[in-house]
Amino acid sequence: MIENELAEHRMEHAHRYCVEEQLQSNDTQENRFLKYALRHIAGRYDELRQRIEAVKNISDVLKADMLSTLHAMRCLCRHPFFRTVGSFKGLSQESLVLQKATGYSQVYRTWHLLRRAYSLNDGIYRLQSKDIATLYEIWCFIEVSHIVRHLLGLNADEVEHRNRTELSGMFTWTLGKGGHSRILFRKDDVELAELIYNPKHVERENDIVSISYLVSPTVAQKPDIVLQLTKNDLSRGMKMTYLFDAKYRIDGKAGSVDIPPEDAINQMHRYRDAIYYREYDAAPLKKEVIGGYILFPGGGEPADVEVSKFYKTIGEVNIGAFPLRPNDGRNRRLLEDFIRSLIERKSTETISQVIPQKGTFVEVGDRVLVGLVKPNSRRGYLDGFKDGKAVRYYTGSHFPTTIALQDLHFFVPYVKGLGIRDVYEITRIRTIAASEVKQTEGDGAAVNDIRLTFELKFSRRLSDGWQRIDTHGMIDYTFFDTTFEGIGQLMGL
Repeated sequence: MIENELAEHRMEHAHRYCVEEQLQSNDTQENRFLKYALRHIAGRYDELRQRIEAVKNISDVLKADMLSTLHAMRCLCRHPFFRTVGSFKGLSQESLVLQKATGYSQVYRTWHLLRRAYSLNDGIYRLQSKDIATLYEIWCFIEVSHIVRHLLGLNADEVEHRNRTELSGMFTWTLGKGGHSRILFRKDDVELAELIYNPKHVERENDIVSISYLVSPTVAQKPDIVLQLTKNDLSRGMKMTYLFDAKYRIDGKAGSVDIPPEDAINQMHRYRDAIYYREYDAAPLKKEVIGGYILFPGGGEPADVEVSKFYKTIGEVNIGAFPLRPNDGRNRRLLEDFIRSLIERKSTETISQVIPQKGTFVEVGDRVLVGLVKPNSRRGYLDGFKDGKAVRYYTGSHFPTTIALQDLHFFVPYVKGLGIRDVYEITRIRTIAASEVKQTEGDGAAVNDIRLTFELKFSRRLSDGWQRIDTHGMIDYTFFDTTFEGIGQLMGL
């Protein structure tokens, strides 16, 4: 072809002729893979060597042998051949050279064997195996997460998994604990529940393995599963904490029903009494855990389980056990029905059922008085709270007789033009003469008018900012009484 073209354009001195020449290059995807595999295996081998050398009583001969092998691998990585080979970016398709070519196929096969060995080894020569009790513990965590997701009616994208495996010891992989294994259940960006695997509660908080604001002043506590349900009916973002501990043991039978380990039940009492809530260093400790429950691989008819002692104590003292094992859907429903009741139960009902300490009396009030506050009085409320003093609220000359004063437990001021935000506990209600509040109101009222005064103590905030609500139902555009659930509906919670 060149000869013909030369004869045709002999007189055209500016004509250019195309000449093709085959050049040999080492920069192929197979050679790039060899470069990547060699460097990757050398790095993992060095990590393995360091872990083995950290073990006591390792001979110097073995250390020298491993160091020699690592030196040989590093020399291969620096071979001049690889200087002309680029970076490996993956295989766009299967390579017959890597699968069948002499040398390449051996490296390719060895690469896969080593990669699997490094990720699955539990010892030097055998695949990973786990203790059956640990497997049961992890399975219970997954099973509880499935139950919670089903009862909340969430899709997969509404469940945020923060789980990861961690290397423990030399070759064993385990599920991460505490903050490394959390499952968040959200709906429309509102947190509904949180499930945490094997956190560690200590006196000094550790964000990696503990739960925020939970402390144990004595010794570390390690429950297997922590379920926190978020409630907004009594206080925004309030969390109810429940503990589950998986035990792969039974203590015989009572009739046809398997009995959970006695020491495990005692352990749940310890967990509930040892874990406290403390939001700030200066704040006093408060009891946090509502109940603790054992999950064990027991069997028996559900009707017999429901009348067993370890199950009936759940309703009595919030400590008990649930039989749970694979392919036992009937007893699984007992746990499912219990968690459903926890989700559907109101905060006030839950707190009112907590057994009080001897000598104390627990009464959870739910009636709330919402009262209009004039803008010039708003500053006084905030100043009173900041100074740590009691706050008073004075009514006008007419207070609705349809509102039962004895049923009121909380007061929420509605600041005109802003809305509601703060909750105050009503500590005392008394009548006073108008002359005592004349300076405060400045309305020129008669001195013999009778007013009501509410002595208040700041309790908490319903929200971070002011929330507008519908005030058309106010009596005389000044008052109305409701519940926290009713306020939550007005706020759209």
